[in-house]
Amino acid sequence: MYARLTREIEYLAQLQATESERSNVLSVGCFLEDLLRDILFRFESTPKVAPVELKDGRRPPRNTFAWRILEARERQLLPENVLVDVDTIREIRNIFAHSLGARGLNAAARAQCDRLVLPDNAGEPREASLDDRARHRFNAAARLAIQACISRIFQDEDEYRHIASERREREAARDRGAGAE
Repeated sequence: MYARLTREIEYLAQLQATESERSNVLSVGCFLEDLLRDILFRFESTPKVAPVELKDGRRPPRNTFAWRILEARERQLLPENVLVDVDTIREIRNIFAHSLGARGLNAAARAQCDRLVLPDNAGEPREASLDDRARHRFNAAARLAIQACISRIFQDEDEYRHIASERREREAARDRGAGAE
């Protein structure tokens, strides 16, 4: 798991440095959706803590990006500010995914980038140009959201290893006790 995620992060950094805005936004969206899928798979037995009421009263279709965000929110698997930005990144991704003509961060995408909260929380500087600012805010929010998702995955793996190690130690101690009889 560590090696796969490390490779994916390296690929994403290369992509952000060399590819178009469209490619960057679509790739970040796909990567975040995959990370949410992995988190939800690991915590599928986690009970929903706080059911979320949606504005229109409908739930998104199962196994969509929007559904994964809602499930993670209801199970409180990630901080709310991370989920707000992941949902905003999903909306920016949709601008590019549903229009072949969208190449750069247009007015609608820039407006969404202004809604991102993680860059502000991290003390990221504000760029002067609207395009540079939107690009910077998107990349900063993407980086911070991805880090939060990966930290959650690694935290789960570390907890699992710790529990498994304790179980093996108890079993070894029990076996040593049984052998002494």
